[in-house]
Amino acid sequence: MQKDDYDNRRRYKRTYFTMEDGINGLFCLADNEGEVFKGNVMNLSGGGLGITASKDETDKYKVHDVFKIIKIKGNSYLGFLDGLYMETKWVLDHDELEHYGYGCEFGEIDENIRDQVINFVNNRSQSEK
Repeated sequence: MQKDDYDNRRRYKRTYFTMEDGINGLFCLADNEGEVFKGNVMNLSGGGLGITASKDETDKYKVHDVFKIIKIKGNSYLGFLDGLYMETKWVLDHDELEHYGYGCEFGEIDENIRDQVINFVNNRSQSEK
């Protein structure tokens, strides 16, 4: 299956970031706000986001763990994500990789905030054309 076919099946349009884009965040477990970790935001949609976190600096988290977004850095327009909760839907952990990958879905989210995410993704897609 081609990437375009997969993206077309998604509920929300998605935008992708590279490590060079420098979109990163501070996250914590919802039930342990003292356990903070840094992650790179790799993609974003109205439904959630994908992050990577260094194996050297982070514990391995599990599917269904709930994270709180403390702060998104690297793009001032993404501040509306701060404070949102998201549930881990999948975990990528290969021995040859230096990072864990986490696919996260937003929990309960105000439709105004979801609209801001969708608008951000659409505007970014338009500017990339």
